[in-house]
Amino acid sequence: MTGVFLVLDGPDGCGKSTQAGLLTKRLIASGRAVVHAREPGGTDLGEALREVLLDPSRTPDAVVEACLFSASRRTLLGEVVRPALADGQVVVCERYVGSTWAYQGVAGGAGKDLVRALETAACEGLDPDRVVLLDMDPLRAAERRSGEGDQFERRPPEFHAAVRAAFLELGEERGWSVVDAGRPQEEVAEAVWQAVVGCLGDAA
Repeated sequence: MTGVFLVLDGPDGCGKSTQAGLLTKRLIASGRAVVHAREPGGTDLGEALREVLLDPSRTPDAVVEACLFSASRRTLLGEVVRPALADGQVVVCERYVGSTWAYQGVAGGAGKDLVRALETAACEGLDPDRVVLLDMDPLRAAERRSGEGDQFERRPPEFHAAVRAAFLELGEERGWSVVDAGRPQEEVAEAVWQAVVGCLGDAA
């Protein structure tokens, strides 16, 4: 059996972790073996890179960020995602290449050519079966976040507006499913399920 690779992506504060958790629970209830992963992270190296990348006291430029995110991604794919897919499992991943495009490539100014090259090197052609973009107004998303936030969450509204615009542009280009994440949690969860259910075969 071939596994299924599902990605939930979107700006900070849109509810990715919550919705990925709810989707994972629903998939398990439907009888599928599921791996819930996140970027950056999910491996020893990935978690170490996550600490560096999200630390507000460290502010590497967008090129360095893109390289580090891609290093974490390649490691996650090699150690977790590809083995799970080969075993016929469903992988639910929080963030994937879209985040690097939006945050570093566009809003951060690293450029699309660099991000495209890093995507090719890190992913080696592994595309998700479905990407669900959780879309939300940046000001509304900021209201959801608690505390001072990581180094990305602390960036100015203009940065987050550019991130959202980049996500929407890439989502249209690549045929992603876009879900309004500003609705009640249960409605968003159902919309996410409807977006992915066609990929699931006997899990539907």
